[in-house]
Amino acid sequence: MLFKKDSSFEGLKVLVLGVAYKKNTDDIRESIALRIIEGLFISGAKISYSDPYIPRIKKIFRQYRFFGPNSVALTSENLRKYNHVVLLTDHDAFDYQFIYNNSKTIIDTKGAFGKIKDVYEKIIAASI
Repeated sequence: MLFKKDSSFEGLKVLVLGVAYKKNTDDIRESIALRIIEGLFISGAKISYSDPYIPRIKKIFRQYRFFGPNSVALTSENLRKYNHVVLLTDHDAFDYQFIYNNSKTIIDTKGAFGKIKDVYEKIIAASI
């Protein structure tokens, strides 16, 4: 098994931004985001997602039972609930400045937050 339980992830609340296969689409087939979410879940994290193109995960993808089927609204209250926000699909519809202003830590796998001036203190750059 690629992923295993890890006490450092236990109870960590993570919000994944974008589960679509690529930006500005509603195509979830072959999405690497689902595999990353699965790994975080197996490791012990509590996962939610937000995707403006995928408001609900269809039944065909219900093998992924490790997170809720509904997209979370990006409100300041919701963003502040999570230890980490992980950007996996960089939809143009995301308000990156708003997300930055209301998040504790952001893991940016797409370099989308680098387009905003002076937003480096909370950003962790990553690649997938």
